[in-house]
Amino acid sequence: MSRRRFRTTTAFTAAVVLAFTTSCTDNPEPPGGPATSPPSSSTLPPSPPTPSVAPAPTPPAAAAGITVTSADAFARFYLTAIDHAAATGDVTTLRTWSDKGCISCNKLIKHYTDVYGAGGSVTGNFRSTNAKTTSARLKDTKAADITLQFTEGRHTIVPSKGAKPTVFPGGQSQWQMALMNQSGHWVMYEMRDQ
Repeated sequence: MSRRRFRTTTAFTAAVVLAFTTSCTDNPEPPGGPATSPPSSSTLPPSPPTPSVAPAPTPPAAAAGITVTSADAFARFYLTAIDHAAATGDVTTLRTWSDKGCISCNKLIKHYTDVYGAGGSVTGNFRSTNAKTTSARLKDTKAADITLQFTEGRHTIVPSKGAKPTVFPGGQSQWQMALMNQSGHWVMYEMRDQ
């Protein structure tokens, strides 16, 4: 806590205590008057819920190794990383698990960075659900191609603070994903929305 904020908080607290003490001594309760008790917890207003942000996703154990099964698990994990970036603007996971030369990944990272950096947001039911693998194949031990179909809900993107929102109706979507073996684990090499 900064020194200035500490002084302000201390001054405010002192003013509240002084006002309370003064009001109590100016209107003392007559002896034998009714005693008041603090309100019970059932009469206090409920505390507002603390907003929670889901932690960034991490690759599941099933994504380890270089197999068709691990490639499929990695592609599904990457889909949740996209959802996390849309919800929070936090693109760390996308950046970590994307090849530096992945053009579509870099565009997605830039998009969410720009939106949240300008005070914008993505709201609604944008989460990818019911993901189904329609194609999965390994290319030696160097790469894999995965195609995922999924449902995306209705959502709204506000590109910057005060900007006109754009509503997306949602519906079925399909991503074709090319993964690359990078030091024994998968990274996203390229992806295309079909």
